[in-house]
Amino acid sequence: MKTIFSLPFWLNTRPGTISFCSIIFIFIVIISFLILAIVFKSREKKKKDRYYRVWRRISTYGFINSLIGLMLLFFSYELTPLLSSRFWYLLWLLEILLHPFFIFKAYKKIIENQKEREKTKIYRKYLPKKNK
Repeated sequence: MKTIFSLPFWLNTRPGTISFCSIIFIFIVIISFLILAIVFKSREKKKKDRYYRVWRRISTYGFINSLIGLMLLFFSYELTPLLSSRFWYLLWLLEILLHPFFIFKAYKKIIENQKEREKTKIYRKYLPKKNK
């Protein structure tokens, strides 16, 4: 058996059957992403506040990752050549780790815009108002 740290382990196009424990683990990850998506989708529908885009991005993140995980689990279970390769799991893990960075970046942008709006509101308080 090849070790997990070897390149042939990850690049094998016919990796073999997936163990029952792995199926359960991936299924739990899929369910947790689905729960995350549903929770933030309901939060998104409640009130369109300034964090609406962040809630929408988090719910999309959950739905997309649950769909990708379900597809990977299906292809691994059916032993489809190339589509059941292990490197797809590495790409999925990379996406899982990088996507929250962009969500956090959008969150920081909202906070910065809010601070800028407060500054302009304070500044406009002292400007003369136009008469209509």
